[in-house]
Amino acid sequence: MALEREADDNGVGSGVVDAKRQWDMVLFGALCLLPTLLVLPSLNARGATRHLVGTVAAVSVLAYAATVYLVRVVTLATLRRGMFGYDINKKGTPAGSVRVPEAAGLAPGCVYLASLTVLQCAHLLLGGQAAAHWAVEHNSALATIGFAVFLGFVDDVLDLPWRAKMIVPACAS
Repeated sequence: MALEREADDNGVGSGVVDAKRQWDMVLFGALCLLPTLLVLPSLNARGATRHLVGTVAAVSVLAYAATVYLVRVVTLATLRRGMFGYDINKKGTPAGSVRVPEAAGLAPGCVYLASLTVLQCAHLLLGGQAAAHWAVEHNSALATIGFAVFLGFVDDVLDLPWRAKMIVPACAS
């Protein structure tokens, strides 16, 4: 609750969602879960696959909750430190004077990396030897994503020149 009150003071938004928007979010979430719920009964043959699907669902719900919480925390921290900008596409309107936090993308990027790491561990535990073959490629993908998140944060903080933004991702991949 303190985070919401402080967000109101900083002009970020109250976090209150109107009833129509909330219904739309519930409907969208249900539609996203529908394919998993349709496939789940057919997974009776392999218990490990069923456990893996349950683990993915649990980690996804936890990742969503962590992202919602951490975006608020990072937003408030960056606004307190003065790391914000203004939306240049809304210049001249009342929305053009709203402070936009610079490094808010750090929270979902880190939660995404953490959830992928947890899911990789679960797949290695439940998948056996077949899962071990793709671990090297998965780890290299995680390193590339981690480097991209780090580059985005450094760009927000240091305002890198465009030449560095072109060269560094090529080295990361």
